[in-house]
Amino acid sequence: MIYRILILLLSITSQLLSAQSAWKTFASEELTSQVITVTLADRSGNLWLGTTDGLSVYNNGKWVLVDRIQDIESKTSEKVGYIVRMWEDISGNIWLASRGKFFNFNGKFWVNYNKSLLPDYTVRFLLHDSRDDIWLCSEYEKSDKSDNIRSLPVVKGAVTRFNGLAWINYELEAGGSHYVQHGDATEFYTGLLEDSRGYIWIGSVQGLRIFTGTQWLVLGVETLPDEYVTHIIEAGNGDIWVSTTGGIGRFDGTAWEIFKPKDGIGRNVIRQIREDEDGRIWASITGSVAFQGLVCYDGGKWTQFISGKELPTGNILSSFDDFCRSDMILTRSGAAIFDGRGWYIPGPQDGLAGDHFYSMAADANGKVWISSDKGLFIGDGKNFSPVCVPASGEWEITAMLHDSRSRTWLATADHEIFLEKDGQILQYYASDGIPDEDVRQFVEDESGRIWAIYRKAVALYEF
Repeated sequence: MIYRILILLLSITSQLLSAQSAWKTFASEELTSQVITVTLADRSGNLWLGTTDGLSVYNNGKWVLVDRIQDIESKTSEKVGYIVRMWEDISGNIWLASRGKFFNFNGKFWVNYNKSLLPDYTVRFLLHDSRDDIWLCSEYEKSDKSDNIRSLPVVKGAVTRFNGLAWINYELEAGGSHYVQHGDATEFYTGLLEDSRGYIWIGSVQGLRIFTGTQWLVLGVETLPDEYVTHIIEAGNGDIWVSTTGGIGRFDGTAWEIFKPKDGIGRNVIRQIREDEDGRIWASITGSVAFQGLVCYDGGKWTQFISGKELPTGNILSSFDDFCRSDMILTRSGAAIFDGRGWYIPGPQDGLAGDHFYSMAADANGKVWISSDKGLFIGDGKNFSPVCVPASGEWEITAMLHDSRSRTWLATADHEIFLEKDGQILQYYASDGIPDEDVRQFVEDESGRIWAIYRKAVALYEF
């Protein structure tokens, strides 16, 4: 395979090491199902793998397989099924949502809450609030053929709260339903937030639901720029920012201020909104599908930065959270750094090469790691140097991680893993014990172990 021949870091300190295999692979026959759907590394150092047919948990050096859960109270057993989401709350409890089912593990035993929730609903969001209550936003999708002409999906939503003793259903106060056009997202709820006052904010395709502790408030187009809420955040000063498909709203605790296209935010859909470390508010805008650019609220006004003009083209690959910490974004066609006023796009003249970019990570020293089809690069945003580049001229990266030990992990579509540490490179192939398939993500657990997550297997690198 051509990718096995590499030209590695072009500096005096770097050298190609003979990799002694430290990997241990667990294939599908050791897990509850062939396909891994979701992962969770908990605060106790355990790795949880949700699969299409149950749960696999790595605890104290061995796997615990769970395909059925027996309720501690009723003693009845129920099949777990296809796991879609997992959460760890602030007390360390694990919550598990499979299709139409919901379970909790408190570290000692399981509780089955399926009979407490609405039938067939799947949990989309979970919040453990400051009162120690658990909030769930759940959804249920079905097809409606009542018009006898065409079938459109109907998505129903319901909100429930667990106060430690019983589940309270707020289907009437905070629920609803809507038809989904073919090709659109099949969602009803879009966000769940507790603010600094203890108010619960719930975003949906039909506006905002706010629980003040004593009453529900419902806000729609009479208050918001548009009914379809896409994101909710609380800024450092306590303001609540809400993005919608028609604009942005800010609530300062007393009144709403609305920003629409005429205010400088553009005419496209606002999908995400974030606050950076300097207090600026950023929003990501899209067209029908593709990323169109960013807008920034700073000094009382909005400034637009357009994809293909101030920013590289292509969808954002780095997370919005990463951008708000590093002042850099990465798209499929390049990187861009924000200096407080405008953007700079580094290129070959700055030591950063690539026609297709894959991932970006910021380390504890403020350095930025970027992977592209031309190699792995490190820099400060304006000056980069190669860590390793493929001899063939290009490669495809499937996963990258910069871990807490200042090591960088890279996986290629040629089913190889590269480890950079202290200026040295180690290479791992299928002959070293890793699966001969694409790594989908790297996960670092609380014990410092590195997990390579595949579709049908996992590989563990202990230290």
